[in-house]
Amino acid sequence: MKVLKVSSFTLSELLVVMAVSGILVTGAFYALNSVQKQVKNLQKMFELEQKIYVLERQFFKEFQSKSIYYNTDDNALRIEDPNHKNVEYKFRSGYLLRNADTLGIQMKVNAVYEKGNIKKEGVIDAIDLQVEGVYTPNRLFISKRNDAAFYMNK
Repeated sequence: MKVLKVSSFTLSELLVVMAVSGILVTGAFYALNSVQKQVKNLQKMFELEQKIYVLERQFFKEFQSKSIYYNTDDNALRIEDPNHKNVEYKFRSGYLLRNADTLGIQMKVNAVYEKGNIKKEGVIDAIDLQVEGVYTPNRLFISKRNDAAFYMNK
């Protein structure tokens, strides 16, 4: 009887190929996990930058033609509107309160100003804020825009 010999891989060769494939797949999963973490960090940073941008625009809008008071003891900024839409910002450790809303932005008041002079508290027309907890230091300087009539009436 004639024996037909089929050429094929041995069991040990197949096990080696499976082990190498397993190592490559494991490395690919670690690389994918690393990329996902980087994307999540970038997304968090982008969201934080957007929150800061929106907050800066909100501050600038609220500072115009309104009375602004800063209280050092409470670390609070009160913006009074003639239409009785008062806004109060409280700068706390780890977050910022805007009336009853909690904003997940950590800010510190560097200085407050009135007519270009640094003040401790009271009526102000500008504020220098430091955004904390970000990779790059972010400072916001918000001031009331005073026109010529403001200075002529003084």
